[in-house]
Amino acid sequence: MKPNRFYLYSLVLVFFPLLIEAQVVLQALDSYFSITLESGKKRIASIYDADYFPYNINPRSEALWQRNIAADGAQEPLVIDHQGKITTTGLRVGIPVTVQGNGFLPAYSVNITIPTNYTEDGNSRVLLFSWEQQFCSPATTYIVATIRSLDGDLLIKKLDMNMGFGTDVEGLLMGAFSYPNRYTGAFSTTSAEYKLYAVTGIPDRCLGKTTSACVGYGANVREHDFIYTPLVGPDGKVWLGNNLGAEYAKYGSEWFDPAAQGGTLDTNTGLSLDYPNTNQIKQDWRAYGSLFQWQRNPDGHELINWTSSATGTPKYNNPTAILSTSWTTPNTNQFIYGINSSSRNWVIDNLVSSTSNNLWQANGATNPCPNGYHVPTHSEHVNLHYLITRSNASSGMWREDVLRLPAGGARISSSGLLFRVGNFGYLWSGDQSASYNSWYIYFSSNISSPYTNSYRSDGFNIRCLEN
Repeated sequence: MKPNRFYLYSLVLVFFPLLIEAQVVLQALDSYFSITLESGKKRIASIYDADYFPYNINPRSEALWQRNIAADGAQEPLVIDHQGKITTTGLRVGIPVTVQGNGFLPAYSVNITIPTNYTEDGNSRVLLFSWEQQFCSPATTYIVATIRSLDGDLLIKKLDMNMGFGTDVEGLLMGAFSYPNRYTGAFSTTSAEYKLYAVTGIPDRCLGKTTSACVGYGANVREHDFIYTPLVGPDGKVWLGNNLGAEYAKYGSEWFDPAAQGGTLDTNTGLSLDYPNTNQIKQDWRAYGSLFQWQRNPDGHELINWTSSATGTPKYNNPTAILSTSWTTPNTNQFIYGINSSSRNWVIDNLVSSTSNNLWQANGATNPCPNGYHVPTHSEHVNLHYLITRSNASSGMWREDVLRLPAGGARISSSGLLFRVGNFGYLWSGDQSASYNSWYIYFSSNISSPYTNSYRSDGFNIRCLEN
């Protein structure tokens, strides 16, 4: 039986208001707009030190606004003088956000005063933290804020390298900007913070010394003038913030900034990045650093002059096939091919299993890390990898953004050529895996593993870990 028109009309009268109400609800849901803002931080290095060795390997429980802390009372050959500052033009920073819906985040600003005892010139400065009105959508992962000094540049007090980083390894808190942590048509009364820290540096073990003076052979020139800063890694341990030999850590380089890491600057333009993406972090050549043969001294063989995310040239680029008769004194700064070794080593075969294989550990004879640091053990790499990825077939190491390990590639043992630069990262451990090979950790955009070993004459990066 066909329904009559009266019956159909009755159904329309019943359900049409419900449809209208549902449409109103859906429109309301579609128009709902909220932003959750996270906290952030910025560390700025400011250093003056003329007496930094022996370096204090026992961290202070509290960092000090201090310089001229005597190490041994003797002036070093190289005086470190680096002025950290915030200018009147300011610096841009990214604030992580989570967005629901589409809409405009209103402008916001707040200021703080930096006291005179935190400044180099004795002038207190007012810092303004602000963001402009900006459109946000669910695809927005960060907003851009600016921090600038009013009425003159803030010159941050220059700090001694033996003054410490504090128990949290952050350095000295200059101040914190408080801002609402949520916007839903109005700003919340709860807040997030953006903190500013002043930090000093950690000297490379060869800082201010010629290579020959530092390791007993090599060039009679200073070529390891590197300064690093520490940070707490995903494993809760203290690591250096850059690979050994990174351009950011090179005192005298136009890119010198020991508090910078991969992704601080655009790899092509050199301009500051507000909130770098994964590839910008991994492919920042200023963070690549040196490529060491396993258990070898920082004698110059490892130094690479990087010029782009895919291009670099070894400083000493006349590799030799003459194997070393010593782990500690190969008496050359050239890369040593492994082709004349049955185990693809850079030392003669009878040294491979008959002598010490822990020279890169704490207090090891060829440990290239700063005082108080060592090349991580295999188990330390395994632990770090597990806490980041929970899996080998994972992009977790590529996406990790605390240590910001770059994809600095490798140097091949048989040819001395650079390999997979910008696509893979390789980091030596300080442990042997068998009589002839040693452990390393590697990662790319889709896979990683700490359970890999390689020829000891290969050249890999090193990221140092605190003892």
